[in-house]
Amino acid sequence: MQDIAYSFFYLFSGLNGGIDSSTILYAFVLPACAVTPLWLRFLQCLRQSHDLRKRWPYLGNAFKYFVAAEVALFGLFVPNNKDKFIWRLCFVIATLYQIWWDTFMDWELFQYDASTRTYSLRTRRLYSYRFFYYFIFTINFLLRFCWTLSFIPPQTLSRAGLVLDTFSAEADFKNLINPALASAEIIRRSLWALIRIELQAIKMLDQSITTDKETDILHPDQSSSSAISDDDLQEMLPMEIENSVNDYSTLLQQPFAMFQTKLSLNSEIQVLSELVLYSTAFTSLGILAAAHRE
Repeated sequence: MQDIAYSFFYLFSGLNGGIDSSTILYAFVLPACAVTPLWLRFLQCLRQSHDLRKRWPYLGNAFKYFVAAEVALFGLFVPNNKDKFIWRLCFVIATLYQIWWDTFMDWELFQYDASTRTYSLRTRRLYSYRFFYYFIFTINFLLRFCWTLSFIPPQTLSRAGLVLDTFSAEADFKNLINPALASAEIIRRSLWALIRIELQAIKMLDQSITTDKETDILHPDQSSSSAISDDDLQEMLPMEIENSVNDYSTLLQQPFAMFQTKLSLNSEIQVLSELVLYSTAFTSLGILAAAHRE
């Protein structure tokens, strides 16, 4: 999106005639390109929380995109922030939270053994080799640190009208880092999807077996093939992100116990007010970052 926007302004400004001082491009269009995917995923998570009347895990997933967007925006509008300890600390915390979410929520990769008080690879797997899971976990862990950086445009415009490099003063560095970050993100997402879809297949298989057993008990004369009706296939539902293994998910989610209460007892106005508060915080911090633009 950023490349398309930059090319559009480049062509319609007389082939670089004035694009280096375009406030609209650097202060509005490129930041919008950077934050829009994160904003849309944030809203999708809020929508799931609203529809299912649950705070957890959907608000926890929304928080992942919230922190990524704020780190990216403050890194974009104030490039010198990346040399400060507080920005680097927020970047590391946000990335570790994303890695935790991938591992224990999206993948359910490790399970807790109460007898040995250790974590081990989950026993239910579809891929044959254990090394395959550890390999993807390692690659995802390393490349996750590139994910937030991939949203930050290589340049920004200061209040004085100067184009500043958001990563480094070396021109060759930004020309190399952008394609590298994009390629790394494609690889990471592809590997991430292999385990994410595997877990969803296991959950759907368990659900299908359970439905077949219930049908055999209630209607022994019906064949098991009729357990899943055509109505079940009419709508593509979002992939589940709720843990199916309770023995370790409780331990891992203990810091987020306050979000595990359901919203079903609240009125529609109360639910919408709470979700609007979260979206307002998202927007306000973005505006705050823009207000402190160098």
